[in-house]
Amino acid sequence: MVIHKDLKRRLGGKYAVLNKITGKVDKVFPTATTVASSQAIPSEAELNSAIVNKPKPVVDKKAKTHVRTYPGLKADLLKVYQNFDIENLGPTYDALVDITKLYRRRFTKYTGQVTLKTVQQSTAKDYILGHTDKNLSEIVANNKDMVAKNIGNAAMCRQVMQLIDIMSRYTLDELCFKCNLARLQLSTTNAHKRLLKTCPDCGAVFVNNKLTNITITGLPANKLQVKMYLRKTGVVSMAAATESIDTTMPKRKIRLFMEWGSSFIWVYNEDNELIKNGLPDELYPDSGLVVKVNVLNRQYSELFTNNGYEFRYNGFKTHEDENAFERDFNAIYEEIAERTRGKYRVINEYYFTSNTEDVRDL
Repeated sequence: MVIHKDLKRRLGGKYAVLNKITGKVDKVFPTATTVASSQAIPSEAELNSAIVNKPKPVVDKKAKTHVRTYPGLKADLLKVYQNFDIENLGPTYDALVDITKLYRRRFTKYTGQVTLKTVQQSTAKDYILGHTDKNLSEIVANNKDMVAKNIGNAAMCRQVMQLIDIMSRYTLDELCFKCNLARLQLSTTNAHKRLLKTCPDCGAVFVNNKLTNITITGLPANKLQVKMYLRKTGVVSMAAATESIDTTMPKRKIRLFMEWGSSFIWVYNEDNELIKNGLPDELYPDSGLVVKVNVLNRQYSELFTNNGYEFRYNGFKTHEDENAFERDFNAIYEEIAERTRGKYRVINEYYFTSNTEDVRDL
């Protein structure tokens, strides 16, 4: 007790004098702390717990490093994922944008200024959501599992921004002119001044269908830009652009692409699983359409040599033959798309390669 009084007299007003025996704290100041006790001096962690009670960072045991996880961000993000509805993406988009605003300082640390500002100024009504070939339900489920495992602030911020981008970036039915592996996406420059086509796989950027040296991925094109593009290219009519473009895309889809030994029509269910190679059940009884499809399949098979000794792609004899084949292919595509409107998303993937090694293996 004598030692305690002496320390109190000499250090009063400069330190918080804590008596570990009685538990009494004299003149608590947040700047420093000293201890008077017959016991050993407590560790820094114990002092923080007794006086400041700061939350400890989450420890990643595998990496042997500290991963900072803000409990509010984690809880709010898990709540958004739990309420995710693939049939109604608007609330999820707006909730993710609200998170970037609520935790602005953290997102500023891990996100580009222009991208973050654009996102925070947007709402679900500004974009055509969900027009993507990615499985959003699977992405959200994986994200939820990762957040539950305490992945840290940086990873959570990146996760939110990536999901916002995937939901809002409009995917076209056009294959990349450069890599022929992924479908192009409609993107835009800052302030939505110029429309771009970008490839998520090879990173190619096209302006007016011409490959550029630009390396940026750009921002997602907004609803107005997408509508104007679709009207200009004739994908939808002026009336249809305002009537149907905002509706939720059908979850089932039909892909049209040539593959030797198979029909060029591939039908997928709501879970993106291939369920049939050929016309969907809704169209199969149509003998006229069946004949058209069979003729095109036979013509394609005749472009190859397959005699048991070699398998080779020979190609068309003339450009006129190739153009005629493409016209017939597109005519079938348009008929199927029109007759399955609202039931399937029909994707035209017509293209040819110069040799058999490049024939697409899907």
